[in-house]
Amino acid sequence: MASVFERLSTETQGRLAPAFAPPLLESYAFVLGSDRPGDVARLRIGAEQVVLAQTADVTGLKLLRFRAYARGPARMPETGFDLDHVGAFPDVAVAPRWLFQWGVGGAIHGTRTLLPGRSLVIHDGAIDVSQLTGSQTVRFYLKLSA
Repeated sequence: MASVFERLSTETQGRLAPAFAPPLLESYAFVLGSDRPGDVARLRIGAEQVVLAQTADVTGLKLLRFRAYARGPARMPETGFDLDHVGAFPDVAVAPRWLFQWGVGGAIHGTRTLLPGRSLVIHDGAIDVSQLTGSQTVRFYLKLSA
């Protein structure tokens, strides 16, 4: 069965001209999740994420710069169950949160928590790549965490 992130991938997520969350400067945006208000899904903490990745040669570069706009869901459940700890603590409920993260070469370089109903705008983000050479993969993550 397709996950919520796969089932409508060409309609409400991916590279598209979003109908409900217009891009800041361009006519297209990479939508991770859904831009349609009212979409509801059951997600598992620690198991749900989407990743946007691109490989580039960073030889000779000092910084990779980016702009990002992320919006948390309209609301979040107050508690959920952390899959990493269910076996050890089956009755422990945790407060879930959406994280927006970015990184290069498998390392996470930044993390922001997305608050329900609020937008996050990074006008001039930068990742230090001065110690890296060759092809490196730049990744942006949207994940549900405890």
